[in-house]
Amino acid sequence: MSTDGVFVMANYRRQSIGVGASPHMSPIGAYHKDSDMLMILDTNSKYYESAWVPLHLMFDAIKTIDHHANKSRGILLAQLLK
Repeated sequence: MSTDGVFVMANYRRQSIGVGASPHMSPIGAYHKDSDMLMILDTNSKYYESAWVPLHLMFDAIKTIDHHANKSRGILLAQLLK
């Protein structure tokens, strides 16, 4: 998902959205306002497909703790510099 050159990445727990059990980092491709869903662009396309996920489930998946690092997950915003 990009607005004025800002890109969004999410570190989340796949199990919280019903896909696999491992933690993951994926770009957010789009937001659909009418259905309140995000398009998750899975970077591991060999095993997982990109998918539309309800926003509330994605927030639940992001607000979990990464037990390997013992830290919270989160969202990364990146912007291209001109």
